[in-house]
Amino acid sequence: MRIAAVGAGAEASANLNKWAAVDGMEIAGIYDENEAVAKQAAAACHTTPYTCMNTMLEEVKPQLILVQGGSASGMAEQIQAAIRSGVDVRCASVLAEDLEQAQAQLDQWQQAAGRVMVLSSSRFDPRFIDLKQAIAGGKIGRFGVMNTTCYMPDNNANLIEAMIRELGMVLDLLGEVKTIYAMQRQQAGVNMMLITLRMASGGIVNMEVCSGYPGEAVRKGEIAGNRGVLRYNDSKHTMQVQQHNSKVAVTPTRLDIRALEADQLAGILTDGERAQQLRAHVDEAVRLASAVLTSVAQGQPVKWGGNHDE
Repeated sequence: MRIAAVGAGAEASANLNKWAAVDGMEIAGIYDENEAVAKQAAAACHTTPYTCMNTMLEEVKPQLILVQGGSASGMAEQIQAAIRSGVDVRCASVLAEDLEQAQAQLDQWQQAAGRVMVLSSSRFDPRFIDLKQAIAGGKIGRFGVMNTTCYMPDNNANLIEAMIRELGMVLDLLGEVKTIYAMQRQQAGVNMMLITLRMASGGIVNMEVCSGYPGEAVRKGEIAGNRGVLRYNDSKHTMQVQQHNSKVAVTPTRLDIRALEADQLAGILTDGERAQQLRAHVDEAVRLASAVLTSVAQGQPVKWGGNHDE
């Protein structure tokens, strides 16, 4: 698989090395507007540096583009060029924080030939794979309620992208959504999205996503059914499974999730059927995010379901 990278700072280069270590991966080009930075990163990966995005796309003809940093405004032109070319884009911060601007971007994404993959790295985490299998295997019985929290202390953290990642996780764990209701609260530098999802199964998901949180980062949740409760705490690297009249099993892990993502995502994207499933999953999370913003703007629940009627 031919990969082109956008962004070549120190952290980006370290991440790129994880992709370069995967069998069958070729880092075919690196773009950065800073020529010296691009050359340094390219030399480390034994590839070609570029300071023109369109030239890189034309010459490299990548199958996947990794956007490894930059702000929504700084990377907007490069991202649009990538998705117009019909290539899958794995990205970090490309969405605007302003709700109207973000809504317009989401609309553009849905019409794009390529797919912008705002994925939670947790989908490649063995603990969350175990969580999904536990739910599917009946550990909690019939699903009833999920409460999930994602608090980010950084005021510059992208609330909407975090929301897409959390929505994607819920879809992955619990399946189809039936209705969405959302509210936004902003006060003293804290920006919070409160989301309630009614699932097609009849269960309820309550989600809080917050940037500017006055404390340490928190990402945790619990999923309850009529036979037990599953709990995870990503910030403490733990997962607990508690069933009626049973002990709690705790699974602490400290894994290189970026390396796992590189290995697993590369495998998925080279498998036609699994690649289509992943793209459909990403599209659904993006459309759900758009419906959340619609609910916030209208102050009303949004109907969902298979036909996505509002």
